[in-house]
Order: sequence, then structure tokens, then C-alpha cells
Amino acid sequence: MKKIWGMTDTILKQISYNSHDFISIELGIQIVNPLDIIGLSRKLDEEKLSTLRRKIAENGWQDIEPHGISLIRLPDQSYVVNAGGNHRSFLCNEFGINNIQAQVTAFVAKNELNDNQLAEIMAYEEIICKLYRKNQVETNERKRFKNLNIISEVDLKYTTYLNELYHEYLKKVNVR
Repeated sequence: MKKIWGMTDTILKQISYNSHDFISIELGIQIVNPLDIIGLSRKLDEEKLSTLRRKIAENGWQDIEPHGISLIRLPDQSYVVNAGGNHRSFLCNEFGINNIQAQVTAFVAKNELNDNQLAEIMAYEEIICKLYRKNQVETNERKRFKNLNIISEVDLKYTTYLNELYHEYLKKVNVR
């Protein structure tokens, strides 16, 4: 049976995606079942598909650039192509590839988080913005470099916090 693909924009509208109602969490490179990818971000180019089909037929599936497949993980745990990887997502379904690697961003509805979690997110974002603004006006290169290191440390803590929140969210969703 031929898979029917949706368009990412249409699917995001169907889930009432509004960036003010969701937080996005960068999950990094993840293993994804291509059958779970339900939407493409643009129309496919037949010439590019033919070239990729030939390469796959000659060399097999070679997942050498997983960061080039950019997916959004939706609240129902399906995926849509965010930016790059439309053709590869399509073809790995066609060729029956069971798992691929992709750069994944998850969307979590803010109404799934409690007030303390939302406050923590806002605090991290405010701190990071202030640090960037401070660094923009800093003229001393040594201080700018030091500030960038501080920003990186805070951003790493923020990313870790968001990933912990996401795993808590998954536990909560799977219990329902």
C-alpha cells in the first residue's frame, strides 16, 4: 500500500500549532522509524529522487549525514520533516528502511507543563538573552570570550533541563 504523505504546514495547523503554545526541545540525533514520518515540508523533485534512488540501489542506504534530516516530533510521537531530508524520508519508506538517524526537535504543549516548569524555562531564556545582550556591547575580546563560555554553560544546563522535562512528559503521556 502506497503511503500518503501530508505537508508539514498542514499537519502543524491541524494540531493547532502556535509557537506561543508549545516549547521546542532539541533532542539531537535520534534513531527514527521512517514509518513514523508522516509529513514533508515541501514537494519532492523527481530528478533528485531518481538520483538518490540510483545511489541507494548502487550503494545501499548510507546514513552518513543524519543531521541533514531535520524532523519535528509531534505530541502524538509521529514526525514531520522540518527543513532538510524530505527526499531521504520519502525514499527510506519506499525502500523499507527500518531505522534512520535524524536531527530531532520535539514540540511539547505548554499546557502539559506546570507553573514551576514554565517559570524555570522563562528564567533560563531570560538569563541567556541578558548574557547575549551583555556580550554584544562588550568591547574587550577576552571578556567576550569569557562571556561566551558562560553562555555555553548556561545553555547546556538549559538543554539538560529541557531534555529532563521531555522525558517526564513522555512518561506522563504514556501513562494516559
